[in-house]
Amino acid sequence: MGSEDVQAMDGVWLARYANFTVSRAWQGHFRTTSANEVWSYAIPQFDEPNQDGSSSLSSRINYPDAPPEMRPFYQPISDEAHLALPQLRPDVLYLFPDSSQITEGLQNIMLARTGTAIGGSGGIKEGRVSKTTIKDAGHLFPFEKPAECAQEIAKWLGNDLKAWRERVDYAKKHRDDKSTADRLRLSEEWIKRAKEGSKQKTLPKLKL
Repeated sequence: MGSEDVQAMDGVWLARYANFTVSRAWQGHFRTTSANEVWSYAIPQFDEPNQDGSSSLSSRINYPDAPPEMRPFYQPISDEAHLALPQLRPDVLYLFPDSSQITEGLQNIMLARTGTAIGGSGGIKEGRVSKTTIKDAGHLFPFEKPAECAQEIAKWLGNDLKAWRERVDYAKKHRDDKSTADRLRLSEEWIKRAKEGSKQKTLPKLKL
């Protein structure tokens, strides 16, 4: 692959996609046009917003998933994924290249958000989220440094599987106590707590 192929994902190269050319040494040819590749990363939202900054009727019809402030281009998938990070339940290892266009500050924000909400893994605080950096690599580092990526993932999986087994064993020994051993009847603990709850005059306040 030519140098443009390797660096095509970097931000400074995005504007050059329209004139993307493949190295002569590479005889293959993509049927997907360079324009289609551009649209997958930068969707146009050329309509002007309303005077108050909200989305116009045209924008809501043509670009229903576009934030009003993201003009003239937007990419909804990354925003949706970022918003969902706090609910992520599985353990996570983030791999970043040392020349990533995602700054260290943004990386730390991603790590700090991951798994922290109700239903999430517990995040960094519980040791469920971590990151590592692949040296001498760019945005396409899984293709540039496959061996290094595999080594980091294998090392992480070894520790993660051990922790997962410990959690499974703990869950087997400490059920949620809602049922008896046969899992068919309410446990005495459940009945006791339900009676105690029925005596409360006020319900506990929920933090929203």
